[in-house]
Amino acid sequence: MNTDKIKIFLDLAESLNFSRTAQNMNITQSAVSQSISSLERYLNTKLFYRSRKEVNLTPAGQLFYQGMQPVITQFNKAVTHAREVAQSVNTLLTIGFSGSGYDRYAINQLIHEYRKVRPEVKIFLENYDHRTMVARLKQGFCDVILTGPESIDSGITLTYDKLLEGRFYAVCSKNYCYMGNSPVTMKDLSKERRICLRSA
Repeated sequence: MNTDKIKIFLDLAESLNFSRTAQNMNITQSAVSQSISSLERYLNTKLFYRSRKEVNLTPAGQLFYQGMQPVITQFNKAVTHAREVAQSVNTLLTIGFSGSGYDRYAINQLIHEYRKVRPEVKIFLENYDHRTMVARLKQGFCDVILTGPESIDSGITLTYDKLLEGRFYAVCSKNYCYMGNSPVTMKDLSKERRICLRSA
């Protein structure tokens, strides 16, 4: 199994469109189909449900995607790092984040601003739960993680820098009429049915 087939699989798992993956990988649509078929034969299982209208991952395909995504990320990072060590240049930055809607917004904004200052730096993103992110930071696999002090065990010592500040917005029923202090706290809404949305 070569890494090119894995990369094609990962792209198709995200695009769910053979034509779009062919464009992304700069190969023909036939080459995408052949690569996926070869991978399915190697694994002896179907990775995608295919029809004329849509493409979807099978349960086995979903598990394979979840398992291979961090492997390929680490592989790409190792290849880039090895090349840069040979050139005595350190231009790698690995960022861990949880994948929440707010994190994805923050990551995009931070990377956009950072690239204005350091366009030569190659950025790798790793998506894990908070506990795994902290462990990978301690082990040296991540350079930075996007989280908050409240998400870290008190026994772990880390250095925090405030990068962005956000707010929570509460969506309540139209019959709810808040007459208390402003701003509203979570305690004020403790007896209400609500949806809380975090935004910048």
